[in-house]
Amino acid sequence: MSQEAFTMKDAHEIIASGAAYNTTALNAPMGLLVEAMFKEEVFEDLDDTLAATIKQGYYNAVATAGSAGIDLRYVGAKPLDIKPGEQALVSTGLAIYLKDPRFVGMMFPRSGLGNKGLVLGNLTGIIDSDYQNEIKVSLWNRHHPTALFEEYVAKCITIEPGERIAQYLVVKRFALNFQFVDAFSEETERGLGGFGSTGRV
Repeated sequence: MSQEAFTMKDAHEIIASGAAYNTTALNAPMGLLVEAMFKEEVFEDLDDTLAATIKQGYYNAVATAGSAGIDLRYVGAKPLDIKPGEQALVSTGLAIYLKDPRFVGMMFPRSGLGNKGLVLGNLTGIIDSDYQNEIKVSLWNRHHPTALFEEYVAKCITIEPGERIAQYLVVKRFALNFQFVDAFSEETERGLGGFGSTGRV
């Protein structure tokens, strides 16, 4: 559908049908169907064209049939400059309700941005299956501040509106029920060996 013709009715129909989770590969199986919604208040300051572009980007969030997760995007009206050593909490405009406690959402940096020095403030994000509010991303410019102006400017990272900023991945998890014992049921080869116990090479 064209960007001009895109409406919220289209959005709800796409989500309801699960089409947003198809991959681009022919005959690719449908992915895990979960509920998703746009937090409309986050889009209020954006012009209609930019808002529609970002939303359409989410409907095609799986880049290829082999992509492990979906891309989360920066929702903002203006470019965001993140200075060396600085953190910023960024809106994605998206809420995902997994519902099923057997699954958990995990958030990771994007490889390209990580290579430039932009990672997650908490390194890895955990989004519980019962969380229903907007997913926000803590971005951290891990470059150290420098006194030299040219170097400082070079280490600043700018995020453009609609840019892909992180990856969201759903994985299966298991609830733990502790059975406290006086000794473990068996002794492993590693045993009590910790850091460096298996050598360096």
